[in-house]
Amino acid sequence: MKTKLISLLFLFKIAFLTAQNQPITLHWLGQSTPSVSANKVGISWGVPFEKGKIKPNSAFILKNKNGETLPLQTWTNAYWDDGSLKWLGLATATTPQAGDYFNLSETTTPNPQSSALIIKETSSGFFIKNGKIACKIPKKGTILIDSLKINDQLIGLGGYIKCLWQNAPDDEF
Repeated sequence: MKTKLISLLFLFKIAFLTAQNQPITLHWLGQSTPSVSANKVGISWGVPFEKGKIKPNSAFILKNKNGETLPLQTWTNAYWDDGSLKWLGLATATTPQAGDYFNLSETTTPNPQSSALIIKETSSGFFIKNGKIACKIPKKGTILIDSLKINDQLIGLGGYIKCLWQNAPDDEF
């Protein structure tokens, strides 16, 4: 069974962070949750910060209106001249039922939904794990991904790249 991931970009109405550890309430444009038919929706957006308010190594946590912590990926888009964060990019996956707003807070502890990246090298290849996904990549041979697991359930073996060469236009119907 294939799960279809829909990646949507929505812009949020942003309220500036006025003090550290004070949550920022993020609302959908138009103040209502968009109607989508998918079970989980990928969203990404940006948040601006006032000069000097947020340190560049800050960690954040995102909660829906029910107080549930959501998985969160962040990246810095810009810094102020004093080195503080100016603009932060964020992405998460959530359900349409999550509500019409989210709370973003600065935190001293990592997001419990995320895990540290683990990379181990062996004589035959590499083992890579990020919490939910684990794969083995051999150093030699025609196999690109020896095994792939999600939540410790094996979903693939012997992954390889197949190149198809086409030197003429497609046949017409």
